[in-house]
Amino acid sequence: MPPKRVKTEPAESQKITIDLCDLQRDEIPEFEPLFVQERRPEVHLPRNVRPDDPVAIFDLYFPEWLLVEITSNTNAYAAANAPSLGEFKQPRQWRPLIVGELRVFIACQLYMGLHPEGLTAAYWNRDTSKGPLHQAITEAIGYTRYCQIERYFHLTPPLSWGETAPPWEKVLFSYKLL
Repeated sequence: MPPKRVKTEPAESQKITIDLCDLQRDEIPEFEPLFVQERRPEVHLPRNVRPDDPVAIFDLYFPEWLLVEITSNTNAYAAANAPSLGEFKQPRQWRPLIVGELRVFIACQLYMGLHPEGLTAAYWNRDTSKGPLHQAITEAIGYTRYCQIERYFHLTPPLSWGETAPPWEKVLFSYKLL
């Protein structure tokens, strides 16, 4: 028995819509994969960017002006939200973020995406009996500083006290940056 046709559109599109819920297992059409001709991968970069220069490729995604904007927004957010020194026994006073540190932070995020661990602290492990060593991370940034940047990281300018904004505003702001 052929599949039930729910709706057909004439001439222009020649589509047939099938309601799969009404079909029996033996009535479902066989899957036919799309044939795609094999080809070698190609890299399309601007002429001034060498494919073997990871910093130049990083700069394509994170240009200097964007890093400066994120650094400024992160510092503003930290200034507005960092706890006062009297709130904790051993406070971690915020030291203003600089663009070089932000580059390292983003590079760590990319590394962590490629080498997942269960806990963030595991990237600063120095004992091989407790797991792999991530020397690229431990030599680049300390755990405390990494956690501070992660806590205050802000793409958008922070809102003033009591100010509210529609939820999509941050996404729209980030979209306009890019």
